[in-house]
Amino acid sequence: MLFTSGGSCGRGGREMLATFDLPAVSRFAAELRKRQRQCETGEGMICSNLDESINCHADLCRDLLSTLSEWASAVFKGRIAFDHQVEAEFRAQIRDLLPHAKRVAAEGREKNWMCFELQGLNALHYLIAELDYLQDHWVSPRLAVAPSPRISIPDAAGRQITERLGRLPPLSHDWRPSDPEQIAWYQKDLTE
Repeated sequence: MLFTSGGSCGRGGREMLATFDLPAVSRFAAELRKRQRQCETGEGMICSNLDESINCHADLCRDLLSTLSEWASAVFKGRIAFDHQVEAEFRAQIRDLLPHAKRVAAEGREKNWMCFELQGLNALHYLIAELDYLQDHWVSPRLAVAPSPRISIPDAAGRQITERLGRLPPLSHDWRPSDPEQIAWYQKDLTE
C-alpha cells in the first residue's frame, strides 16, 4: 500500500510505504518517476522554473533516501525478509533519478545568483552526494544476528522471564567482576 501526500512534486509530504513487497516498491518507483516528470515540465530553465525544479528534485532524493533507510532498517530488524527484486527496484530508481538531479543541480550552479539565490541548491547537492555514495558503496541489508533477538516476545513469556530473574539469588556482598574493564566500570557505577 502506498500513502501519498503533498503537492505537484510532493512538497510538504513524502511517500511512505506500508509494506516493502515488490508491488508496493514498484508503485513507489512509478510514483517517483511521475513526480520527476512533473519536476521537469518547465521550459527553458528560467530562474523561477529552475528554483522549483531544484526543490522538487531535492524532495525526490530525500524521499528515496528516507524510504531506502526504512527498508534497510526493516530488513535489519527482521520485520521483513530481504528480497533481491525489491533491492534491484530501489537500485534502478537511484540510477534513474541521479542523472536528472545532477543535470538540474549543474544548471542551478551555473545560474545561481543570476536572478536570486537558489535556496535549495546546496541541499540538492548534498542529497546527490548521499545517493552517489550509496550507489557506489552499496551494501545489501541483512538481518541482525546479535546482540538480542529480533522477534517480539509474547507477554506471557516476558512475564515468565521477569519472574525467573526475580527468583535468582542476589550476588554476594563482596562480589566483584573478574574482567579489568568491567572492574573499572563497576567501581565507577558504585561511586555514582
